[in-house]
Amino acid sequence: MDIRKIEFFVDLAKTLDYTETAERLFTTQGNVSKGIIALEKELGVRLFDRAHRKITISEEGNLALGYAQRLLKDYQELQKVLKGYKKQQEQHLTIFFIPTAPDYQGFGKISAFIKAHPEIDVELKETEANAIEYCLEQENNAVAFARTWESAPKDRWLLKTEADEFAVILPKTHPLAEHEEIKIEELQGMPFLLQNESSLIYQKVEELCHQAHFEPEVAYTGVRVEILMKMVEKEMGVSILMRKSVEHQLSDKVVLRPLTPNKTSHLSFIAKKNQEVAVLKTFWDYIQTH
Repeated sequence: MDIRKIEFFVDLAKTLDYTETAERLFTTQGNVSKGIIALEKELGVRLFDRAHRKITISEEGNLALGYAQRLLKDYQELQKVLKGYKKQQEQHLTIFFIPTAPDYQGFGKISAFIKAHPEIDVELKETEANAIEYCLEQENNAVAFARTWESAPKDRWLLKTEADEFAVILPKTHPLAEHEEIKIEELQGMPFLLQNESSLIYQKVEELCHQAHFEPEVAYTGVRVEILMKMVEKEMGVSILMRKSVEHQLSDKVVLRPLTPNKTSHLSFIAKKNQEVAVLKTFWDYIQTH
C-alpha cells in the first residue's frame, strides 16, 4: 500500500477540499484525486460521497479513517526511528546554505551529491549568512555553502567555487542608467535599498561608501532580493546587490550596471576541520573532484 494515498485520505477527511489538501501536502489537486480513487479501488469501497462539487466522507470512509490515521502515525514514527538510526551510523549530513545559494553553480554540486549517494541522509537547511558560523558550531556532521569575503579561519576547511561582485540596480529611467559603469560616489545622496543591516553584504556596501567619504542614505533594508528589485522597479531608490544573484531576474524596467570600485566574494563550501567522520569526508572528496 502506498503511504502517500493514506496521507491524502487522512488529510482530505479533515479538509473535505481537494485544493486545500493539495496545498497542505505540496502537490496538485489532480494527484490527490488520483490517489483517493486508487485507494478506493484498492480497498473496494467508496471513501467519499461526491455531489454538486462538494464531498463528504462516506460511512465506509469513517470506518476506515481510524485505521488510516494509525497507519500514518506508525509510518511517521518509523521514519523518525530510522532517521535516528542513520544519524547514529554517521550517515546523516546537514548542509546549511544562504537564501541566494541556488542561483550559483556550486549549489548544483549538492544536488549531484545527493543523487550520487542515496545512502546518505542529507538535510538541507536555509539560514542567513550571519548565522552560518553559529550553525556550524552547533551541528555535528555539517557543512555550509555560503558567501565568503576573506580566507577562512585556521579551524575551517574552505573550498571556493565561483566569484561574484557587486552591481548597481537602477530604474531604467534613472539618469545613471545610461552609464556603462557607475562609480560609488555618483550614488551619494540617493535612497539606497539594501539587504538587512546584519548582513555582510550591507556591511561591505557601507565600507565602499565610507571609502568614498560619504554615508549611504538607506531608505529600506530587507531580506528578500526580489522585494528590493520590485522597489527599484517602482523608482523608490537604487540597490547594490551581488550580480549573479539578480541578473537572472531583471525586468525590462531596471538595468544592472558594474560598480567601481568593487568587492569580490566567493561562494564557498565551509566545514570544521575537527570533524573526522566518514560522511563528511565522502562529501568533501566529492565536491573537490566533480
